[in-house]
Amino acid sequence: MDSRKYSSSAGPFQHVPLRAVPSQTASRAPEASVTAGIDVISEVLRAVHLNGTVYFEAQVESPWGIHIPDNGVANFHLVTNGSCFVDAPGEDPVRLEEGDAIVFPHGLAHTLGNELGHPGVDGAQLFDRMDDAGVVRLESEGGAQSTIICGHFEYDNRFGHPLFQTLPRVIHARAGEHPGWKTLAKMAVERSRDRSPGSRALTDRLAEVLVIELLSDVDATGEGFISALADPVVASALQVLHERPNYEWTVNELAREVAVSRSTLASRFTDLVGESPIRYLTRWRMHQATLLLAQSQKSAGEVGHAVGYQSPYAFTRAFTRELGVSPTAYRARTKAGDLL
Repeated sequence: MDSRKYSSSAGPFQHVPLRAVPSQTASRAPEASVTAGIDVISEVLRAVHLNGTVYFEAQVESPWGIHIPDNGVANFHLVTNGSCFVDAPGEDPVRLEEGDAIVFPHGLAHTLGNELGHPGVDGAQLFDRMDDAGVVRLESEGGAQSTIICGHFEYDNRFGHPLFQTLPRVIHARAGEHPGWKTLAKMAVERSRDRSPGSRALTDRLAEVLVIELLSDVDATGEGFISALADPVVASALQVLHERPNYEWTVNELAREVAVSRSTLASRFTDLVGESPIRYLTRWRMHQATLLLAQSQKSAGEVGHAVGYQSPYAFTRAFTRELGVSPTAYRARTKAGDLL
């Protein structure tokens, strides 16, 4: 993936309405409960527990530089005043203007500065310079001033959902296409300075909204999960799988459901999502199963039935194959605080 601008006038999160499901004659078919269709993106984001955090507002004067190491989280930066350059190994340098934002979904190391080649202060050291208002100041000798909001988002990646796996290494979002970003980011910073009860939670929710807005700037014409949601066939298949994950789907039946041939569905789904429809369904079922095991009182057999397995043995075997532990052992570890 390169670091060119990622955007789509068609809207990569465009909702594809799920058509009415015809009556099923097979005895195993459940009653359809489709009304307006499933918002796949929202469901995935809820399932992976997306969390966003604003670190601080950096007020800087040239010359300056900030180096962010590969820290395993998805960093983002938004310029609310001035401009800066961003350089990352293996990527073309990017100049951010006022209102522009940049995201590193896979935690790629990078350096921000007023010019390319500046070594930069270690970003971890800036927390020690942060004042009570959440502001970090890097002052020089009256050089050009810029203001940058820095933060990150993280998520439960135990199942490596294709939404995040297939994101580009760098997302550069330009201000002209989403003028609300700047207002949203400033609101998050202002709330981060508020020490009243609930302010931290509100700040993090605002950061999450900002991240979702930034993800909407990913190119839907390339490869990856965002592109899959812009493809009518694959998007419809994904919505069907998310609407009825406990149905015993085969590729043939799923293809009939979305009115294409088996080969067309299998090819397009695998090309865009990165795995077959049944493999995607299995992993999604397992993710849902982990949530039920952790958050409900259902027995392992009841959890298995809820996610589409007709026998406890089949569920236990599939769960153990995916996670390396049995459902019972997983629940015990969760209760002990070892997993969540």
